[in-house]
Amino acid sequence: MMLHSRIILWMLISLFFVMGLRLGIAQSSVTESRDDIFSITDNLPAIELNPDFAAAYRFRGISYLFRDDYALALIDFTIAIALDPNNAYATRGKVYKAKKDYARAILDYTEAIQLKPDFADAYRGRGEAYLGKNDLVDYSKATELSTDSAKAYCDRGTESLNKKDYKRAIADFTEVLRLKPNDADAYYDLGTAHKANSDYARAITNFTKTIEFDPDHANAYYSRGHTYWQKGILKSKNFEKEGYARAIVDFTKTIELVPDFANAYMFRGLVYREIGDDALADADITKARELGFGKKQ
Repeated sequence: MMLHSRIILWMLISLFFVMGLRLGIAQSSVTESRDDIFSITDNLPAIELNPDFAAAYRFRGISYLFRDDYALALIDFTIAIALDPNNAYATRGKVYKAKKDYARAILDYTEAIQLKPDFADAYRGRGEAYLGKNDLVDYSKATELSTDSAKAYCDRGTESLNKKDYKRAIADFTEVLRLKPNDADAYYDLGTAHKANSDYARAITNFTKTIEFDPDHANAYYSRGHTYWQKGILKSKNFEKEGYARAIVDFTKTIELVPDFANAYMFRGLVYREIGDDALADADITKARELGFGKKQ
């Protein structure tokens, strides 16, 4: 009787987990109590009670995945798939992607898509695993299937920006802002796309919005300062003489927030050179080189 009661209890708990997974984990959003939930699954004797219960292996695999224990997660997801082919391809794909085994991740996401052609997260995961080969196709599919997903638009916008498809990037980052109108990073991304597209006025506007929402966003100050500098170098028709002064202010703020930001020193030095202050220019350029100018920030 006690064993029967435990099985019923597990089945009820599993039902709640399945509902939660469909609402949350399948869409890559986990509640704040996820650690409490999955610490429970670690201790439930479901697998001992029913060794052929595929969902139990999947739940335990998810628990391992959240703890970055990829080896044990792979074992459980593989068993779950063997017991029920419809069960855990996408979650196993996440493990392979986390391990940077992109070939196996692509295979698993593809299996998940074949089983469920409208699985937006599987398209997005496979797009990430393609590492720029066929990713935009999958991100596009993900946005079609999950039109309220800011992450899907942001991911596709980033890939478009990397591929210099600025029109697509601008459209996607604009959509992110429609979904998340107070997102400082979304304004920054949109500003970066406009800057790459040589629309300096809109770039400055969006970098300024970034700073309004996040006054300590060092990259926004740097990018806005660099845009002012770039307008000056290109002798833009609408460039104002005080633009160089604004660039100096922004680069100085960047350095205040990130004292070892080599590029900020270098471009502030170049601005000083443009306005004829060679002493300050030499000091900044020397400092930039000491910090390793040209290396990734």
